[in-house]
Order: sequence, then structure tokens, then C-alpha cells
Amino acid sequence: MAATTNGGWAVVGSKKGKPQTGTAAAKAPQSKAAKKKTAESMPKIIPMLPMKESPTIYDAFIEEEEREEKRMELEKEGKGGLGGNRKQIGPGVKKFGADRKREPPTLDNTVPELEEEELRKILDLTKMAFPANPDIWLKDLASGLNISLDKIPDIGPIYEGKPMDYPMCLLPLNVHDLLLQTISEAQKMSPSALELSLEYCVESILNDSNKGITSHGHRLFVQVLLVHRPETAIKSLEKYLALLQKNPSRPVRNLSIMWIIGQAGHSSLANGLKVWLTLMLPMLSIRHVAAYAVDYLEELFGLHDNLEAGFGVVPKADFFKIFSEVHGDQSNLPTDLQKRLHLLYPKIKAVAWGDIITNLPNFFPAFLSRCTPDCNDSKRAELLDCLVTCLSTDAQSFSIWRQSYTKNMLASSILLKYLAVHLDDLKINRKILRETVRAFHLTNEELASDQQMQRRPEYHSAVVSCKELLTKLNRIRFPWVSIFLLIVCVFIVAFVADVMTSKSLHGSRTVRFLEESGILYFLQHAWNRICIYSSKIWLWLGDNVPDHVTKLWQIISPYCFLFWEKVVLVGVYLSEASKPYRQWLMDKLDAYLPVVLQFVGQHAHTALLWTFEMATRLWNNTVYCLTTVTDWLLLNVFTGSLHPENIVAKMSTVMLSVKPYLNAAVEWIYGFF
Repeated sequence: MAATTNGGWAVVGSKKGKPQTGTAAAKAPQSKAAKKKTAESMPKIIPMLPMKESPTIYDAFIEEEEREEKRMELEKEGKGGLGGNRKQIGPGVKKFGADRKREPPTLDNTVPELEEEELRKILDLTKMAFPANPDIWLKDLASGLNISLDKIPDIGPIYEGKPMDYPMCLLPLNVHDLLLQTISEAQKMSPSALELSLEYCVESILNDSNKGITSHGHRLFVQVLLVHRPETAIKSLEKYLALLQKNPSRPVRNLSIMWIIGQAGHSSLANGLKVWLTLMLPMLSIRHVAAYAVDYLEELFGLHDNLEAGFGVVPKADFFKIFSEVHGDQSNLPTDLQKRLHLLYPKIKAVAWGDIITNLPNFFPAFLSRCTPDCNDSKRAELLDCLVTCLSTDAQSFSIWRQSYTKNMLASSILLKYLAVHLDDLKINRKILRETVRAFHLTNEELASDQQMQRRPEYHSAVVSCKELLTKLNRIRFPWVSIFLLIVCVFIVAFVADVMTSKSLHGSRTVRFLEESGILYFLQHAWNRICIYSSKIWLWLGDNVPDHVTKLWQIISPYCFLFWEKVVLVGVYLSEASKPYRQWLMDKLDAYLPVVLQFVGQHAHTALLWTFEMATRLWNNTVYCLTTVTDWLLLNVFTGSLHPENIVAKMSTVMLSVKPYLNAAVEWIYGFF
């Protein structure tokens, strides 16, 4: 079309009858038959059916979800149809199932319902797909468990307030056996399969915790793995410590790692201490995970009572780290955690010391070097107690102390002062201690000429402490016990000599003195009183004891008869159980008894003669020694004023001088009673 001069439009085209060529001919309209023929002659595209997916381990869970969705839809439809067709019910009548609420899923009600068939189906599919990759079996089992428990809400990374074996303790026995059997089979095929599966589970748990997704299944699998195969984690503790120290400000992540690797310590005290010392001791300085580290140590010592199982596990360096946390002033632990760790310190010390006789000399220099004046009272008291224990238990500690005296002079002065104050209460070998202090004293005298040493204050303190202790060691204590025993022996000897020199017991000076002073009469009076009251007590017992015994027998007789029946049953059982062993013993006796009797018969006479001869020689030698000692004492000791006759005369004089006082005492006693 084109515009004309008069403002209209005109059609511009070719003349009729002129043939069309080129694109114009191609755009000419075709008939229906031609279009149909053209379409039939063109190539056709036939759509193919969708390809069938390969079976995977997740098919079982997809089918389970589809069945769950269908069941929920049917329930909704049933509720809707029931609500639309039924008539309105009165307000006083409750609808069936209206108040029933479905119990929320928890580990306590979900883990016991895990089915072995589902897990075995996953395991069979994985084994068919990957028969030579046991680590994939374990990873798929862990993933299957995790999918089964993914609807359970998270309750924290450490299951606070639950037992140490939670949630593994809820696992059905057949499922537990399946997991353990698969772990053993995978370990036999590839020892590294357990480590790979552990790394996979740790990584999955940490990633899920970052996303806020629960990972109960992975945790459950890790718990089963490490409780039964703790070496899987213990040989890689340094790697997990580095993972902990990588992000110290993420408490959930760190607590998850500590809980996971901590499962390897439940099997034995040694493994638990290895885990705690390597993984949790360095984390005591981090406030948000320190509480779990202390909780773990408390549960570990509560679970294992035999401390000998942990001997040799705690190295000296780690022990002194714990010592600093318990008794140090600069500890980063809160006060309550420090108190709880202080309660566990005796057990840690016992495990660290182990065999005391062997290990204490190794600890003595470390204790001595830490005993400084700036220590707090608790730390100083513990250090001094440990040092005294080393000295009283092993004499080798004294030689170590001598060698390190000049290097630790200030600490030695503190220890010497403590020994001087508490010397009477300590059970230390005084002979070795005296020799050691004398060696220190000689060292101090040698160092007196050194001007640099004279300027050091610890030197003067050590000199004073050394002199004080040496003076106390050289001081002779009054022998109260020896004096008392000597007096008793003198009185006995004097009495025996008095009786032997007199014609009879009643004629001896001692008996006459007792009669004249009234002591003998007083003793007879007291004896008569004792006899009177004893007879009264005996009469009362004769009248009352039978009645009480009868009542007591009525009460305890049923229990006695029952106990006797049980004893008889136990005796019959033991008799039947030991019958083969008794028969074996009788056979042996029948075989060897004649031989033994024959041997005894041949040598008994010789043995008796030898015994009699030895006894005679011993008696003769004893008599000879006693006679020699007695003659020597009479010739060299009991002469002059110490002659037996002079001793008896002096004792008589003493008794006569004491007699008035004894008479006054007896009269006062009579007047008092």
C-alpha cells in the first residue's frame, strides 16, 4: 500500500497474469491435500519412555515416605468425609479420636523401634554395588541410621544429663549385633575402613551442626564403633586436637568433637585417660568446654574403680599441668570446676605415681623446684607433703636431694624448716636424714667463702634451717619408755630376790611391808567386794538369761532353720559338683600315698634324731650363753653398791621410807569411801 496525493491509500502489486517466482511462489497458499502429503513425507520424532532409575540405598526410605504421605492423605480425607456427612454432635459428647495427640518423636521411643530388616536391606544393596569397598558399607549404614532418626529434635551436642552409653543403650540387640558384625567384617577386609568411616561421620556431624540439622544416627554409629574399637580414634588423637584448636570459639562444634572422641575412653581407664589428657586437658582453659572436660573425668573415675589399670598412662608433664590447674593461683578454671578437679586430684596423683618405689625419685626434683616462697598455702602444703612422702618411701630421694641442694637452696631451706617443725610426727629414717643434713652443713661451710653466695638471701635461710634441724636431730630425747620398763624390771628382780632369800613368800620383806602398810588388807577387801558383786551378777544372769534366750530363740529359730536348709542344699550341690575332682584326688592318693608313707618310714627316724640333736645343741648353747652373761654381770656390773644384797637392802629402806605415805593414803581412801 502507498499513500496518494489526495490523502488516500492505493494497492501496489504486480499485474494479474504475470507468473510469480522466488519466494513469492513458495509463499503461495497450498491445498489441504498438498499439506497432508508434505507432512507425511517429513521425518517424524517419536518420544521415548523415561529411563528407569538405578536402585540405590535410599529407595527403601523413598517408598516409606510415599506410604507415609498416602496414609496421611487418607486420614485427612477420612476426617473430612466424616465431618461433612455426619450430623452435628451435642456439645456434651466428645468426638472419637478428637483429643488423641501423637506422641512427639524422641530418642527414647524411636531408637528401640529401629528394625534390623531396613538396615540389612541397605547393607545388602551397598554390598552388591560396592563389594570391595567396606568403608562405603559403614558410611551407608551410618547414613541409614541418620535418616531413620532425622525427625527427632536436637537435644544438645553432649546429651547432658544422660548416661555415658546413651543413646547406644537404647539400641535393640539385633541392630547392635548387625552394626558390630559389619564393623568387624569391614575391619578384616580393610583396616583403614574404620578410620575413613569415623572421619566421614565426624565431618557429617560437624556440617549438620553448622546447618542446624540433627545427626543422631551418625552419633549412634560412632558410639558403637568407638566403644568396641577405641583404637580407631586413639591413634589419631593429635589430629582431632588440631581440629579442636582450629576454632576454639565455637562451643557446639568443640563439644561435638569431644563427645565423639570421648566414646573411645569408655572401654578402659587407660584409654579414657589418654583421651582426656590429649584432647580435653588442653581445653580446660576454654570456659565453655571446661565443664564437660571435668564431667568426663568424674564419670571416668566413677566407672573404673581399679586405678592400677591406669598406671603408666599419665606422664609427669601432664600431671604437673593438672597440679597447676588445681593448686595454681593463675588457673583459668572457675571456682566450682577447680573444686571438683581438686576432689579428683588424689586419684590422678595415684595413677600418675603408679609404682611408688620406682617412680617417686623421678618426681622429687620437680616437686622441689616448685616449692618457692611465692606459692599459696594450698600449693606449698601439697608440695611439702609430696616431698616428705618421697623421702619417707624411697631412700634414693635423699641422694637426689643432695645433688640438687645448691641449685634449689631456697626450696631446700623451706623443706628443712618444715622437717624441723614436724620431725616428731614424720616417719622418716632419721639416720639417713641426719647424714643428709650434715652433708648440707658441710656444703654451707664450704660456700661461706664465696662472696657471691653470701649476697644471696636463700643461702642464709638455708644455713639457719640446716642448723635448726641438725640441732633437733642431735638432741637426745628423754627415754620415758625405757625408764618405765627399767623400773618395772628392777621391782620384779627385787621381789624375786627377796622371796628367794626369805624362807617363804609370807616371810619375805615385801609381803610384810604390804601387811604392815595396810595395802594387802585393802587389796583383800577389794577382792571380797569384787567376789560379792560378781556373785550377784551371776545370780541375775542365771535367773534372766534363760527367759531372754528362749524369747530370742523363738524369734530367730525360723531363720536358723531356713539358713540350715540352704546350707544343706549348698552342701549337696558342692558335693555333686566336686565329685569328679574328689574321685581324681582319691585316685592320686591311692597312687602316691604308699610311696610317701614308704619315704617317711625310711627317713622319719633319721629326721627325729637330727631334730633332737639340734634341739640339744641349741639348749646347751643357750644355757652356756646365759651362764656366761650372768657370771659377767655378777663380776663386772652387780658389784659393790649394785650387789643383789645391797639392792635388796636399799629397796627395803625405800619401802620403809614410803610406808608412812602409803598408810596415810590408805587411811584417806577408807575415810573417803
